[in-house]
Amino acid sequence: GSARVRLAGARYSVPVAWARCEVQARVGVDEVELRCQGAVVTAPRQPRGRSSDSRRTGPRSSGSNS
Repeated sequence: GSARVRLAGARYSVPVAWARCEVQARVGVDEVELRCQGAVVTAPRQPRGRSSDSRRTGPRSSGSNS
């Protein structure tokens, strides 16, 4: 199953474990990166009113451990 995150009028599919969690978002020109619970979901950026299934998920890949 999956949950949805609404961002700037578009909806993005995220793991169901993220339901009701605070999600951090980074919006790029072509891609949206969503982070929660040590995992990352990236998806192509959608225009307002559109939906997207997540493209890839994985562990947080930040360069620092702080």
